[in-house]
Amino acid sequence: MEPQDIQENVYSSMTPSELVFRLLDRAEVDLYCAQDAITRWDFETANRSLLHAQDIFLELQAMMRSLDPLTQQAASFLGDVAELLFFANLYKDIDRINEALPFVERLKIIYGYGLGAGKRPAT
Repeated sequence: MEPQDIQENVYSSMTPSELVFRLLDRAEVDLYCAQDAITRWDFETANRSLLHAQDIFLELQAMMRSLDPLTQQAASFLGDVAELLFFANLYKDIDRINEALPFVERLKIIYGYGLGAGKRPAT
């Protein structure tokens, strides 16, 4: 079996929550990579990393197609994060990246609890 096939099997066997958690984890990595690239004046790498993180949030936003108000608010929030990343990329602005990182980290915590990663061990 090819490595690409193995990776596809891993992703296809994930629950939606696990997949969202992995996407958020990757967005966090992209943001830290962009920060580092900007400090090194490597704007090509920063651009790639920020575009990838922005794409993740736009895809997550597109997944929210429900008519209920809570889902619409969540979709709006994800769009706001994508917009923040757009301007961070446009101006190569580390402050905007720093503004987005806590949102990504909190969303990861929320999904981590949903997956059981945040549960305390039994005492």
